[in-house]
Amino acid sequence: MKCHIPVYIDYGRDCFLKLRNMYLAFLRKVPFKVLNNYAGQARSVGIIVSPRNNSGIPWCNLSIALLYHALGYSVKIIWDDLAFLDPEWDHQNRAVGEIIFFIKAKSNIPVIKVSDFTETDIDADDLSEIKRLSIANAIWNVRNVVPSAELESYSCLSEQTLVHNARKIKSVYKSEQFSFCLHQSLINNNGGLHKWFGNKNNVRVGSFDISLGRGVTGLENVPGFREELPQLVDEKSEFFLFHDPEERNLAIKAAKNEHEMRCMGTDEKESQIIPINEESKEPGWDVFIPMNILWDAAALMRNRFFSTPYDWVVETADFILAQTDATVSVRQHPHERKFEKYGTGTQLGKSIRQKFGDNHRFRFYSSTDKVNSYKLVKQSKVVLPYTSTLGIEAALLGKRVIIESDVYYGDQHFITKAKSKQDYFDSIRAALKTPFRAVSEAEKEKAWLLYYALNKCSLVYSPFGLDPTDFEKWIPSGFAGLIKDDNLITALRCLAENIPFAYVNGKKLLKQIRAPKRGMERSENDEKCFRKSMKRVVSNINCNNYESAVAFCENLDENDRLLGLYPQAFALAKQDRVNEAIECIRKLLCVKPRHVFGNLLLNELRRVRCND
Repeated sequence: MKCHIPVYIDYGRDCFLKLRNMYLAFLRKVPFKVLNNYAGQARSVGIIVSPRNNSGIPWCNLSIALLYHALGYSVKIIWDDLAFLDPEWDHQNRAVGEIIFFIKAKSNIPVIKVSDFTETDIDADDLSEIKRLSIANAIWNVRNVVPSAELESYSCLSEQTLVHNARKIKSVYKSEQFSFCLHQSLINNNGGLHKWFGNKNNVRVGSFDISLGRGVTGLENVPGFREELPQLVDEKSEFFLFHDPEERNLAIKAAKNEHEMRCMGTDEKESQIIPINEESKEPGWDVFIPMNILWDAAALMRNRFFSTPYDWVVETADFILAQTDATVSVRQHPHERKFEKYGTGTQLGKSIRQKFGDNHRFRFYSSTDKVNSYKLVKQSKVVLPYTSTLGIEAALLGKRVIIESDVYYGDQHFITKAKSKQDYFDSIRAALKTPFRAVSEAEKEKAWLLYYALNKCSLVYSPFGLDPTDFEKWIPSGFAGLIKDDNLITALRCLAENIPFAYVNGKKLLKQIRAPKRGMERSENDEKCFRKSMKRVVSNINCNNYESAVAFCENLDENDRLLGLYPQAFALAKQDRVNEAIECIRKLLCVKPRHVFGNLLLNELRRVRCND
């Protein structure tokens, strides 16, 4: 079924064909004869491959199939060739089929073509899940949560298409056996159907979303849900990460540094427009509602008692204004301003202001308003997040935090998780009467450790990814480059073996943050060598020989790299290599968030980037 509603991101036919040609050249250099000797010795893995929005997703998923093949897993390619609401689906699917047949001819990887399966009847439970998936698909693609004709149309078309496709996808999982299957998102297109019918037939279906240098894994759900993280702070779990007291303290320190950077707006995402310490005449509000980017994967299908995230915001604000004397502010996620050119979020602010804007007890802050979310938390009594991590931070500040969603931290003791819609509203009313909540030291420690696991352990850093700019990095390195990518291979092994990547990566990171302490006592000769190197760096900078200065900093010993980050950033800035300079400063501020010259340079670099 075709749809004339434009999807949010369409990379375009020219881009798709360019990536296809790049990938075909990549495949021609893959050592298939060698790979075929190692395959089929481990558990069975199904890689779901389908086109989407002229992106590089199918080529990434086929590469993952080849990597699993090389790692000894028994791989099957599940070619989902069932059309979805993509206006240019036909030409993409033909290209995907051509590449799949090329791989099949060169390897012994079996291919399952979904359209070849007979149709199976679907039941009431299937239809109920399809209804949920159709709403999520519509919100993600239209990039809007406010009720509209466009949203309703896409939701209806999505539901019709999912009902049609479900009959064959259900047959796949009734007929085929897998230990694990992998899809790119588990929300978009038919992804949710694969998860639903896989789970009904005892097949774990996970996801790996990676782009622009970093990714997130989901062992059996959407990666953005971060469902594996609570295990890392649960002492009863086999994946408890923080047994060592020293590592626990170092992790908490790193988490506090990250929190401080976020408050100041100097973290990697730079979400906050103004730092928390900047003077503001904004009043305090009794209740603060920090929103997610509500069309983002982290927020989709997380609502329990409200039909959509939009209904949650509107009904909650309406209850507070009608049933209490409290004041309430709603903050659109500040990072949503990064998507302003697509028009996302504008309808949300307009709709909410129309509903409540005349009430003097209400205020809506848009993503571009010069206000700091953390200051709004500090000035409030009760905080009502959706799935925002701000809920953890608010609890650490002693605020009453109440949620209705299935957010990953919802079952922690420092959070109040509602049992029903009425219980949600009753909890808000009760919290307004006794707003302060004393958080025990044990609860604080657990909250900081969960915050550390989220921000430091869960991300997969790799040049591999679906964006066209990613292809420029990993395609030239060839298959040998991918198989040597430790982070990528670790993530894939963790997915197949049902082990949280954040656990394995976290153990490695905790060892690394202990290493500098062990290396603090260096020899007098090492100290002389370091001072000599730094003199040469300064000398090169003074002589405008910035390239040499950068090279000296890059070649510093591991224990001295931190000390060389500021001069390296300065030298990069002098060469107009602004993004590289910003990356250096961010690494410095992760460890020393109050580095005066580092913060000054970062602010200057931001201004330069904005003016370009």
